[in-house]
Amino acid sequence: MGEPLPLYYRENYFSDDTLFHTEQTVDRFGVAGEPVPYVVRNDSIVTLILIICFVVFVISTGHTREFVGRQLKRLFNSQPSENDFKETSGELGFQFFLLFMSCLLMAVTVYGFTSYVLGDTLIINSELLTLAIFLAVFVGYQFLHWVGYTVVNHVFFAPQQNSRWIKTQLFLKASMGALLFPVVMLSVYFNLSIEKAVYYFGFVLIFIKSVTFYKCWNIFFRQNGDYLQNILYFCALEIVPLLSLGAALIILIDHLKLNF
Repeated sequence: MGEPLPLYYRENYFSDDTLFHTEQTVDRFGVAGEPVPYVVRNDSIVTLILIICFVVFVISTGHTREFVGRQLKRLFNSQPSENDFKETSGELGFQFFLLFMSCLLMAVTVYGFTSYVLGDTLIINSELLTLAIFLAVFVGYQFLHWVGYTVVNHVFFAPQQNSRWIKTQLFLKASMGALLFPVVMLSVYFNLSIEKAVYYFGFVLIFIKSVTFYKCWNIFFRQNGDYLQNILYFCALEIVPLLSLGAALIILIDHLKLNF
């Protein structure tokens, strides 16, 4: 072993400079850049979910085209036959998939509108967690809506009418998911404005509720001709829950918002 180097060889003018020793922390100068805002179309997980929904929707639609045509004919037939209400397990599964897709699309729409209005002022940093919360709200709404219909109809109407109504409701809710899918894809990936998406969503909602009002009268109140009971039934089990859902979303968004 040779002799150690003298001190003036081991130390120099730059020995304590942070630029010479990269392992030491360096104070950064300047102004921090503006963070890139979150955009739904740049989220790989949301994109994967929407792609899976699109593929399953296209494949399922190709296999259930005859079923969809039969159900559309049944909706506008004042006296459908019992064969029109017979459904296979695959057709039921297709409708439940569309119902879940409807909840997912509404959650994406509400989250996109919330992000558009509030920006980055949410208390939750995880975008997926926020989406999951909105999705849970819509799934819970559909479940409670079904429970409410089941309890009321079991008391006031015959089992055959209840069965026809539940199948009609399932198809209408599934149809809403199919109608919302194109506008959500346009909003996420083709920069369709939030205002136009909200208008389209409102149009779809009014159309579905109008058909629901007609089928409610046709199944339960057509024989008696009592329009007042039909209006009261529709308001109690359709309009009031829908307004409650809107109020719950407003309260939820207010709690998720940062209050300065």
